[in-house]
Amino acid sequence: MPASIRRSRVIALLLAGLTLAVVAIGFSPSSSAAPVGWHEGRHTHRIIVTVTNDATPKVDALVEVGFPTNPANLLPETVRVTEVSSTDPTTNVEVEADVPVQVDGGDTVVFMIDGALGANETRFFHVYFGSDRAQSPGFIDTTAAATKRAVSVTLLSATAAGNPYGVAMYEIETRAGTWYFDPNGGGFAGLVDADDNDWIGWDPDLPDEGGEFRGIPKARLDTAEYGNDEGPFSPGSNDTLSNIVDQGPVRVTFRSQSRDFADLSVDGNWVAEFAVGPRSMTFEMTTAQSGVEWRSLYQGEPGGSLTNADQIILSGQNGNAPTQLNLTNFSGASLGSPEWAAFLDGPTTRSLVVSATTNPEVDLATSRTTAEGSTTIFGFGRASSAQNSHELTGTGDVFTYGLVDSKTSGTLEARANDFRAGAIGDGGGTATAAAIEVNTDVDTPDDAPEATTTTVITTPDTIPPLPLSGYRLLDQRGDVYVFGEATFLGEARGDNALPGTPVDIESTPSNRGYWIIDDQGNIRAFGDATNALGGVTTALDPGETVSTMSATPTGGGYWIFTTKGRVLTFGDAGDFQDLFDITDANGNVIANILNGPIVDSVATPSGNGYWMVGSDGGVFTFGDAQFFGSMGSTPLNQPVNGLVPDPDNVGYWLVAGDGGVFAFDAEFRGSMGSIPLNRPVVGMVSYGNGYLMVGADGGVFNFSDLPFDGSLGDNPPTVPVVAITA
Repeated sequence: MPASIRRSRVIALLLAGLTLAVVAIGFSPSSSAAPVGWHEGRHTHRIIVTVTNDATPKVDALVEVGFPTNPANLLPETVRVTEVSSTDPTTNVEVEADVPVQVDGGDTVVFMIDGALGANETRFFHVYFGSDRAQSPGFIDTTAAATKRAVSVTLLSATAAGNPYGVAMYEIETRAGTWYFDPNGGGFAGLVDADDNDWIGWDPDLPDEGGEFRGIPKARLDTAEYGNDEGPFSPGSNDTLSNIVDQGPVRVTFRSQSRDFADLSVDGNWVAEFAVGPRSMTFEMTTAQSGVEWRSLYQGEPGGSLTNADQIILSGQNGNAPTQLNLTNFSGASLGSPEWAAFLDGPTTRSLVVSATTNPEVDLATSRTTAEGSTTIFGFGRASSAQNSHELTGTGDVFTYGLVDSKTSGTLEARANDFRAGAIGDGGGTATAAAIEVNTDVDTPDDAPEATTTTVITTPDTIPPLPLSGYRLLDQRGDVYVFGEATFLGEARGDNALPGTPVDIESTPSNRGYWIIDDQGNIRAFGDATNALGGVTTALDPGETVSTMSATPTGGGYWIFTTKGRVLTFGDAGDFQDLFDITDANGNVIANILNGPIVDSVATPSGNGYWMVGSDGGVFTFGDAQFFGSMGSTPLNQPVNGLVPDPDNVGYWLVAGDGGVFAFDAEFRGSMGSIPLNRPVVGMVSYGNGYLMVGADGGVFNFSDLPFDGSLGDNPPTVPVVAITA
């Protein structure tokens, strides 16, 4: 076997134990004697959790319990939850083997009680943990379990089919409706019910109440600071940086931070968290600028239009009797405690319920009609012409929004109380966890009988923060050239000049910033790129230089890679080894026997691994990066200089200097291999469903479903272009 291929395969095998990606394992139920009542014999540890509801009936209730800290080697991706009939280990039977579960923040287990949970009802669950992924599979994604996945998230480009809003959106499908979240605005633009009615209807092409002013929560007031009349936490404002911080089959949580209007950097003045669950969305302002007022609004049209048949129920008003919505103008007082309101759509049996955990004053203007359209404006903490003392300040208030298939006051009040109570264990009931138990007779793969079924074990995909469309080029002098919606935020020249030669430009996850790095490892940060993480201080070997860098999914760190395969970590970037840590079968350190220098490295979407590629086409995998093949043993017309993962994270593409593309478990999108080029291709980057290539003259070649936004090919710079980022 040729040396280059052999090295790639050996490293892939050596690092397989670090992989976090989806794997397939065949197994059948254990034949060993696990402890009595222990329904998952491959796990090493278990906690029995008793869940007792409060007096409010719930639907698809979420339960939170702490992730054990002792022992410290338990793995979040192995957590599995089963429902049982009692806490008695001698008599309990398994009620449900596949309870949807996820781990948030590494310290909180969140699972869902499927369907109805009665008032004061008690249920019992086993929460299993493992320290070895091979022995302890996590949530088993069976067909039945898939139907109970209550939340799924998709990132839609501005032009994607099914995106009616004209800007990129996160589409969050839940059991009660589909939410559309604008991460650059930090607010919800749509809430579409099962009958395809949009209860918000934000539309940037329709002015004022006709569409532009709609949204949830539209929380900010200090418009002068942000240069427009919307501000952060409003769809379409572009004054917010939003990231997914947790996600799984039962909940997705976004964190949104305000930006400085002048330079788009994160200013840290305002931070909000939005958690979308099976039936409702929760909004909390976790950081607020001292003394500055804000609010939590619903601005939209119940059921997609504001008609005379629409009604509203306000807690503590008229005995919670419904009144005609567009004749009600409630302003200047508090609602009954606890505060909630329900908007009843006339033609259907559906309502939108909003509630507050505290009791802020409320303003409601229900009939705002213009020539362009109409909207309902309901505000917790919203001032009006009748009363200007309602505004909220500081933190501590939590607000919920959710659709309910009812117009009955009692049902709506119960659902409002359900929404505002939050997860059981964090309010709305109790989740009592017994002491952790140890299974001393854990099945091992050798003990297990011959496999009879194949089950896919999944960990939740990491969805990266929303990028804008467009791309940036970097030349050897440090100049930056922008195309499409990509913004120019500075370059590595003048006061920002780097001591060495610029070699790479890396966008932040939001694409509102970037880093530029030189061949010595010095870095300059622009926009929302973190500038306090530092550069290379480790002594490099003679002839070893920095070749590339990759950002973590959070933007809070990065990896720096050298031509010898050295990896240096900064911020929240994890250490998954490098080519100095690995030897071949003869004991040679791989870094010292490369056939060609490392020219490109790319982090996996999870941030738990990375690929490296050498100029000879050899591919090296670390962490959860999977090996799909290489060109290490194949004679090449020109050296390889880039690697791009397939968007489905199964496979990748390599590109050579002549523009030839080599696809490994990835659909071939096209190449420039048969077309004469003015200058060689020097870089490649993920773009839409494919990739962009850039030549040393700045020519850009697009092989994706996104539009081509231009290049420097007809007007090349006086020095070579060295990198592209998107």
